[in-house]
Amino acid sequence: VGPLARTVEDAEALYSVMAGHDPNDPWSVPRTAGETLSGRVTGLAIGVPQPWVEGAPLTGETAAVFADTLDRLADLGAAVREVRRLALQGDSPLTDLLDAEVASVHRAWLEDPARDYGPEVAQRMTQALTVTLDRYVAAQTQRSALRNAAAEAFLGVDLLVTPTTGAIRKRLGEPAIPGNGRTYPYRQVLSCLTWPVNHIGGPALAVPLRGTGRPPYSLQLIGPRWQERRLLAVGRALEEVGIVGFDPP
Repeated sequence: VGPLARTVEDAEALYSVMAGHDPNDPWSVPRTAGETLSGRVTGLAIGVPQPWVEGAPLTGETAAVFADTLDRLADLGAAVREVRRLALQGDSPLTDLLDAEVASVHRAWLEDPARDYGPEVAQRMTQALTVTLDRYVAAQTQRSALRNAAAEAFLGVDLLVTPTTGAIRKRLGEPAIPGNGRTYPYRQVLSCLTWPVNHIGGPALAVPLRGTGRPPYSLQLIGPRWQERRLLAVGRALEEVGIVGFDPP
């Protein structure tokens, strides 16, 4: 989860503070944060990644709001089209990569009897310890295919858009949510459209769609790698034309 803000402008202010090279972090890339850019909707090339969106467990309401939003963007002068790449799909969440990272962090603590994990968390942590090197390499290969498919998609569009989640409500005590004609585990419905972005490695911005109820539905904007400023500029432009925005309760 990234920073939460009332406006895209506030989110950009937070980005300006966090971005940039940290010489004490071996994962940090020596790049500057860049300057604030101006945004526009007219002439923007927007891609809808498939089969990612069409295969996602969306509720009927989520699908309808997303389709209406695409129509509104087109009416404002954006060029909206499908971007179809076989590797752009969200049905395999590369859990072996996540589990391997979990295992590297928690292994010593799991083996320490003085550190007590709850039963549900302990079960998930123990499962993470079973990831083999072969499974980890296979997952790395799959992630590389996903990243390359996204890079190819961005050759023809400025950004990709999806709903942020497959549903906007999860009832307490109920482990599943209906969507796309079936019933799915709630974690899958709520994360199927966001987890691939973590593996693509590009920036994403989730913005509330104005006039879609309380809580509002949300649109996810996904940009190419190192294009955070450009993505934030588009978010500000969508606020200016009234498609997105935060309405206090």
